Amino acid sequence: MKTSLTKNSGRDNLQLATCNLQHPDERERRRAAFTLIELVAVMGIIVALALLVVGGYSGMSRAIASGQGARQVADTLLLARQTACVSGVRMYFYILDEEQYLLCRKMGTCSQDSDKPSRNNHPYGDNVYALYDYYSDLGGFVNLADRESQQNMSNDAKKKMASSSILFELPSGKKDNDDTPKYATLLGVTNNTPGWVVYYKERGDGGNPSQMFKKDKGFGLALLPIRSLPKGFTFPENEVGKFLFFEPTGASGGKLETIHITESAVQTSSSWSVVINGGKVTVKPPK
Repeated sequence: MKTSLTKNSGRDNLQLATCNLQHPDERERRRAAFTLIELVAVMGIIVALALLVVGGYSGMSRAIASGQGARQVADTLLLARQTACVSGVRMYFYILDEEQYLLCRKMGTCSQDSDKPSRNNHPYGDNVYALYDYYSDLGGFVNLADRESQQNMSNDAKKKMASSSILFELPSGKKDNDDTPKYATLLGVTNNTPGWVVYYKERGDGGNPSQMFKKDKGFGLALLPIRSLPKGFTFPENEVGKFLFFEPTGASGGKLETIHITESAVQTSSSWSVVINGGKVTVKPPK
């Protein structure tokens, strides 16, 4: 009986060894396989990580967009200050409406009241007005070196050069803090005796052209096209039409010491501030 058991045990061990030798791939597959529960758990982890990434990106995007309007205005003011210091010419910042603003560079001062030229068939068309400056050198502002180069330009070239430019009436002398801006479309410039003649016409709601550019009034040219605040940002109504300026020394002046910019959200709104103090520009977030 003992001999039988021993023989049977030996045969079983041999069969088991043979089985292990014949099926190694099956054993590996069993070790490498995933159960359904494990697969669902991994998928859940991937979904959770994806939600965290998307949520973080959305929050970061909102944080970057928040205050964008205030930072844009602050950058424009810093550009105005830098340009005034480098060029040696006063720079103006105007709020045109609740969404638009403009930088303007001073060109000169009116030597007499503007008028409407009596010449028929004027090269710039009908409803043209002229202002006069006997002392400033305006050649550099309009890329004209001298009178001859101006005369050699065709009328179409003159119009193309200046038709998109904005001519501003600037506050004069001691009244810098009392006047509001008026503006027109610049048409062209000629250098006649005894000085320069600047032609312009009415531009939208910029004011009555016949009432602009009186004697001793300053005038200037827009440095950049009219700019708009980003979507969702506005200037307050009581600041529309106001301005500030930077002197060549970098000092600031004018009607605006603080520019308020409202950021409107879906359900709430907040007010950012751009503070100009002695030429220094600072952005202040909502309290």
